[in-house]
Amino acid sequence: MIRRFIEFGLNKPLLNHMLLFFILLLSVFAYINIPKEIFPPVQMDKIMITGGYAGASADVLDKMVVSTIEDELQNISDLDKITTTIKNGAFSMTADIKPGADNVNVLNQVKDIVAQTKRDLPSDMNDPIAKIHEEKIPLALVAIAGDVPMKTLLERADELKSALSRYKELSEIDIRGDSDEELVFRIDPEKLDAYGVTTDAVVSALQNLSSIFPVGTVKRRGEH
Repeated sequence: MIRRFIEFGLNKPLLNHMLLFFILLLSVFAYINIPKEIFPPVQMDKIMITGGYAGASADVLDKMVVSTIEDELQNISDLDKITTTIKNGAFSMTADIKPGADNVNVLNQVKDIVAQTKRDLPSDMNDPIAKIHEEKIPLALVAIAGDVPMKTLLERADELKSALSRYKELSEIDIRGDSDEELVFRIDPEKLDAYGVTTDAVVSALQNLSSIFPVGTVKRRGEH
């Protein structure tokens, strides 16, 4: 049986070539359309530097502080690409940290550069601030829905968060859609005038209530 199969292959070289081409074409098609979720995009951690000087133009900020910091950052071997955005009155700089580098050590080096630059800046200028931004790869997005009130959905989401928090491999779990409850009081000016009560008196009464029984922050916005 095997001998006949080999003889058939030797006698039909064109068919073999067509079969090989078909397999190659099928492999390329499968590679292009295979799901890529198993290969998440890898983004490097970043160092962000922000600062500003009210009334200063972009050119002034560049000559005053940005170009100096950029030149010094080039000397840090653990930094890769540096991107700078300057606009009138403010600037921001982003530097990628190379994989495997000690983020804390790199941040300390950047802070030293910023501290040295501060000595030559005007006293009324906002001091540049350097901080680290760590990239986190999302593992899963879970949607909870149902014909129930939003409060019930948030309670279920909080229960799920508590269960997932037991896994030490997960660094952060966020609940989207959660917010503090608010009560909106619309003040009726005519009724206040009828009782001889001012708007400030109403706001003051709510604030005093909050001091006795904590209800949160009392905000006054127009007639609300």
